[in-house]
Amino acid sequence: MSLTGTDPRTKLTLQLDRLPPAGVSVGMQFAAKFAGETDAEYEAKKSFDGRSKYSVHARLSENPKRVSLDQNFIADPGSSLLVSHSGSGEFVLKINSTSLIIKTNPDNRISVIEGEFVANDHKEAYYLFMEILNPFLDRLSYICRVPLFVESAYIRNLTTLTQTTLFVSPDRPSEFSEGHLSNFGDLIPIYALYREAKNSNSPYYRVLCLFKIMEGFFTKINPELFRKAKTDGVELKNVKLRVPKDDFISHEWKRYSGSPMQTFFEKQLQEQFRNALAHFALTNADPLVISNARDTHRLSDVAYVCDLCVRELIDSHERALLQLSGKNDYISLSRFPRLV
Repeated sequence: MSLTGTDPRTKLTLQLDRLPPAGVSVGMQFAAKFAGETDAEYEAKKSFDGRSKYSVHARLSENPKRVSLDQNFIADPGSSLLVSHSGSGEFVLKINSTSLIIKTNPDNRISVIEGEFVANDHKEAYYLFMEILNPFLDRLSYICRVPLFVESAYIRNLTTLTQTTLFVSPDRPSEFSEGHLSNFGDLIPIYALYREAKNSNSPYYRVLCLFKIMEGFFTKINPELFRKAKTDGVELKNVKLRVPKDDFISHEWKRYSGSPMQTFFEKQLQEQFRNALAHFALTNADPLVISNARDTHRLSDVAYVCDLCVRELIDSHERALLQLSGKNDYISLSRFPRLV
């Protein structure tokens, strides 16, 4: 997503419906067109390809679900549960040969951390920054016994002066109606795990919750359902569960859209992620560093696909339960809730 401005005083209001669905990783580029700059120069600046120096800024938040796109860190400085012993201001942290600038907000809480890196593009600069920052925050979380959340990051190319903001598309209000009040007792553990996944800000934990839901359906819930249908003499409508097609599935996972869901679960998710997520149970295996920015990005992409699959599984099962009870007028209320 790319946005353009010509007046530095201009403020941009971005409607939530212009953002991708919740959970999708977003990179939003901001490019200013300066006076005297030709269209060709401006386009070349936006598509600049080459090594450059980048300034990377991470804004912390006490609320893991908060997302601010305001790049004016003075007006919106962020916050955390870490209070600076030396008072407000900023100080420099030296890690190996890299310097990070740590800033506090007016309440003396650590709120913004910055660093400069030479990289081929904004993503590489971000990964270099997070490879240094996250281990530091991980240890601080342990020492101070507090959660620490990086709400968003923006990366400024110091050659072209373009800026890119990286964040995960936030949840947004969804319309509720009386039709949502019905419940399916057999799925209570499933609903609980789904809510746990939605409440979490950790892609690692979201994938784990959603994986357990899929595992439950394929290893226990669906086989029991078909056994019950056979005992009751009910022929369930044949539903071929496939990985949903969706425009926002990442490139790495889009090729699995339309493939049998259980095969996708067993051959991709189970083999690639279950073993990695259960890293402490494996012998002679390198542990998964779940704060690694590259792994976090990939897990966010996987969590989005898993969420789509889980909703298809739940919806299909609810339909089958109604068919078993003799009610065939089911209209899905959960697959596509209307956002407001």
